[in-house]
Amino acid sequence: MFEKLRNAYINTKGALAYIETINKEGDKSIGSSFHLGDGVFVTAAHVVKDLKISEIATTEVSYMEDSSKGYGEYGVPNEYITIEPQKLNILKGPYYHKDDDVAVVQCDKDDMDFIPMGYFASKEISDYNFILKEAIVLGYPPIPTANNVFLTAAKAEVNAIIETTFGSHPEFILGTIARGGYSGGPVIMENGSLLGLLVKSLVADKKATELGYLSALSVEPVLEVLNENNLIPKSIQSKK
Repeated sequence: MFEKLRNAYINTKGALAYIETINKEGDKSIGSSFHLGDGVFVTAAHVVKDLKISEIATTEVSYMEDSSKGYGEYGVPNEYITIEPQKLNILKGPYYHKDDDVAVVQCDKDDMDFIPMGYFASKEISDYNFILKEAIVLGYPPIPTANNVFLTAAKAEVNAIIETTFGSHPEFILGTIARGGYSGGPVIMENGSLLGLLVKSLVADKKATELGYLSALSVEPVLEVLNENNLIPKSIQSKK
């Protein structure tokens, strides 16, 4: 299991980008986002709504197959293209879901890794299919004393599936520590596909974020926003 989760991390880390925002008082915050293909990035709505996006950028070196160089034995690519960390410019968006904590933007770079979309309609999500499944969460929670923004990965398992009073789709409760900065990041299954979007720490009485339950929204509302704004990437269209 560890190797599968490790491979999922290696194959998708290049699809992550941090989002730096500035509020009206001039204070900066960092959130997370991820690439679904064709320059389309997903984040949590509260990461960017009513805020100025000052920077969106990737942090990880990744490698993509160079299909123009052909393939060798067992279908192994003859050459790979190195993708360096890069700053992105937003071309369209943000666009928001009418009920759930989802935002999407389209950026000017698409020659980079993307996370394949796993799809489960809300009615198909059940304890039987998901409870105790293992996954990884990726994002950019601030690390004290770190001199830059660093991608963080953590192993998690699905502890519960809930419906909330403020959303219209199921949410996965994950067994790992909630941290500020994870918001907008992905939950990735062992096969490398998207399970959900990290949206919040569920806490009571204004307690610390780390004392709450880390919650991830199912992917159905992400698809709804993409469809409403004609932003469904070819990687998703090809599955239809």
